[in-house]
Amino acid sequence: MIEVRFLKTIVLTSLLTSVCAAISLSGNGVVIGTSVSPHPARPFTISRLFKQGEILNFAQPRLNGIPFSLWQCDVMNRWPDGSLKHALISFTATAGTVDFVENLSPSSGGAPLTGSQMLAFDAGGGAASWDADIEIANGSTLVADARAMLAAGAFTYWLKGPVATQAIVEDRSSALAYDLGWDSYRSLHPIFVLTFYTGWKGVKVEYILENCWSTKLQDQTYSLALKNGPSLANTLYSRPAFTHYATSRWRKTFWSGATPLSPKIDYNLPYMISTLALPNWDTTRVVSPHGITEEVQTFNQGDHGDDFGEVAEFQPYFPTTGGRAEIGYTPRWNVRYLYTFDPRLFQVFGYNAEVSGYVPVHVRESRNDSTAFCGLSCTGANAAAPAFGHVISIDARPTLWAGSWNYTWTAPADVVTPVGAVTNGPWTYDMAHQADFAYVPYLILGDWYLLEELYFWNGYNLAASNPAANANYTRHNDWGFFNAQGIQQRGVAWALRTLAHTAFIAPDNSPEQAYFTNKLHNNIAVFEGVFQIQQGSYPPVDATCAGYNADTTTDKWCWGFESANNGRANPLFTPSYDGSGGGDPSINPAIASITSSGWQDNFLRLTLGRVKELGFSDVTPLQVALSKNLIHLITDPATNPWLTDDYRFPALQASNSGYFQTWASWFAAFMPPNQTQTTWFSNPPNDVEHGYAHIERAAASFLPGINDGALSGQNAWNWVNAALEIVSTQPGLGAPGCSSTGVGLCDNPKWAILPRPSSSAARCICLGPSDR
Repeated sequence: MIEVRFLKTIVLTSLLTSVCAAISLSGNGVVIGTSVSPHPARPFTISRLFKQGEILNFAQPRLNGIPFSLWQCDVMNRWPDGSLKHALISFTATAGTVDFVENLSPSSGGAPLTGSQMLAFDAGGGAASWDADIEIANGSTLVADARAMLAAGAFTYWLKGPVATQAIVEDRSSALAYDLGWDSYRSLHPIFVLTFYTGWKGVKVEYILENCWSTKLQDQTYSLALKNGPSLANTLYSRPAFTHYATSRWRKTFWSGATPLSPKIDYNLPYMISTLALPNWDTTRVVSPHGITEEVQTFNQGDHGDDFGEVAEFQPYFPTTGGRAEIGYTPRWNVRYLYTFDPRLFQVFGYNAEVSGYVPVHVRESRNDSTAFCGLSCTGANAAAPAFGHVISIDARPTLWAGSWNYTWTAPADVVTPVGAVTNGPWTYDMAHQADFAYVPYLILGDWYLLEELYFWNGYNLAASNPAANANYTRHNDWGFFNAQGIQQRGVAWALRTLAHTAFIAPDNSPEQAYFTNKLHNNIAVFEGVFQIQQGSYPPVDATCAGYNADTTTDKWCWGFESANNGRANPLFTPSYDGSGGGDPSINPAIASITSSGWQDNFLRLTLGRVKELGFSDVTPLQVALSKNLIHLITDPATNPWLTDDYRFPALQASNSGYFQTWASWFAAFMPPNQTQTTWFSNPPNDVEHGYAHIERAAASFLPGINDGALSGQNAWNWVNAALEIVSTQPGLGAPGCSSTGVGLCDNPKWAILPRPSSSAARCICLGPSDR
């Protein structure tokens, strides 16, 4: 939860003094410092993931081995064995190594501030010397005042302890008393996130304005001023009239009173990887000064994402073809920051994270009735949680098609009808090219706002495809199946990635944790039917699917096999087909009438490997099946491994529209010149941004330990890893070999993922009926 404060243009010569060079990192520690030396004391809240079993109760911070006398540990969630998974840990310090040890207590002792104590807080000008408001004008001026909202008790706690009190100030009751607008809908919802640190003469204020309510969707035009300080004398930010388009939101962060110096933190990437929260990136690679400079220069060439409607480094037209920085498990700038924790890249990282709120995919339920948010997905107290105030839910609106608000098949009760003009700003979005906007930023910063971004993206994704049950390209209403026939295989991969991230990191006992975990299990269950995995985590009630009816079945396996897969036998576990017919010069159309994209399949294999690492063990049979397909592609004597990064693969036979039944017949569908190919399709494979061989290598990192008869996943990984290096014209593309100038996977290690040592095997979080 370190504040994100940025320079308008990032300079290439870092002004921040690194404290990492002289201090070594080991264990679960981080290295902290500030922007000057010697480092003055300042408050910190560190977002920290822990390995399962490491911290049984609470994490107490130590500075250079000495326990802090004043500290707190706010637990976000725990592993299945009860040990600590994710916590926000607060203290005041100067510089050094902070590590975390076991403690039976959540803090050094003491209570959080009450509402009246927050109001009376001294921000440097005496008691009650802070204030903050949002002022918007369109003919008349409307104001949301943080102190007035806090005084009325319109807040909940996010951090509660003797060091830090963080309050989320809003009225999310049915009254919506502080919402703003110039008509009866009052479409704009103001939120303040206020952070008070004991002993610090300043209040951190996050100003947030949403235009997301499901029953009030309309563009809003206004001029804006953000103010703070006694009598609101300080105008921190102003902007002339602009359009705040519907289903979007923005955030600005300032301090009322003393502002601490910018932090410099090394979060210890090897340890983060060991928690399983991140892939097993190859940490022998070193992002060079050239790589840092390149990212900063790329960022500085565009807008900076610091104003609503800007795009920073993202491509706003998602369907744009070709590779780019944000396409992958997480964007290139995130990976470069994780490898370096360079303060200049922290600016890039932070600005890009703010852009998430500007994409118009944010819908929050405002229909005020008894409909439950996750009544079909949850048990216990969460089953009764009302949909009102949460992100849009397909349990509450099972036939909704987000974006196609008045779709013909949407039941009248599920329709979302905008109340005015709705536009998308610069954005055209889809799932097929959807980046990881919020997961890695939330891991690093721990901001409630970023957690809600994860919720918004998932809420939209689950509702953003055809809801019907009786077609092979649909999601089946409240099941929320990500269907490759409707959103492409890459869309499945990226939507599942974001869904698994959110189920993994959502706070314990939250309705969102239950809801998104349920939707993840639904997808796995349907996919087992698609691939005819009968001895999986969700076996069919009746393997023959006798009397199957798409509209009435409750058997996800049978729906996956009979509807999503059209009842076709698929012994090779061919991952997908995208409907593309002839025209690809490498495929014989007389043999294969429909093709697939192997590189998109590798996106999915990478995601499934990560879902398993995150602890959702019910994915194992599905992940193994698709891994066996890749093992055969690489090592089966009937195929040619150099074909594995070709643009198109044979998918369905021209003779009967069924899947290929043998590897020999599949291979025969390639044109003769391709059958004898002796190098990569992308030759030489120097495109580390989006080269298909690099994507394949990342997917293949999950193959060791999986075998199919005599064919070995370890051998398949060995071949891909070696072959990628042998044919490269640059060092460092496959096996380690980075030069001092930084090239290839060293400067852009986005796809540089290695097999994880067996000692780091995933722990079980959630099981289906069987754990195989």
